Amino acid sequence: MIGSRSGVTIIETSDDLAIGTWADFMFTIFRRSSEVDVVTRSATELRKFAMTRKSGVGMITIIKQKASFPSQKARRVLTDSIAKVNVLASATIMEGQGFRAAAVRGAVTGISMVISPAYPTKIFSRPGEACAWISAEVMKAQSDLSITPIQLENALEEFVKKV
Repeated sequence: MIGSRSGVTIIETSDDLAIGTWADFMFTIFRRSSEVDVVTRSATELRKFAMTRKSGVGMITIIKQKASFPSQKARRVLTDSIAKVNVLASATIMEGQGFRAAAVRGAVTGISMVISPAYPTKIFSRPGEACAWISAEVMKAQSDLSITPIQLENALEEFVKKV
């Protein structure tokens, strides 16, 4: 795809979850369930990917409008796994409009504030905004990485189309 440094790699795609990578970024889509088994698969792939990226990784997570809200146990699994990884920044895109989407974005923001991660994290409603923000954050943390927001957005679009 024009604007990408390389192609997107698809790691998993199922009814509940899609995982892929591009450059130093991991993309995850929670489609329906976000319970312990699904979160565990995502966390396992994140740890494997991060082992090959010692300087750190960026994470972009898309939560589909129909995805369930993760249980406390699922959130703990994810939090514990991420704590073992050098995350440079994390952007979450909560799809949808209206009250439910706004409520979920608010809840995810609240959880992020309580967890207080050691890396920048932010919730978005649109991919373009998320890509602009996270590319700047990752480049601040990893100065030898040169990725534009457009390159990242193109890679994310490629991932979404493939899965």
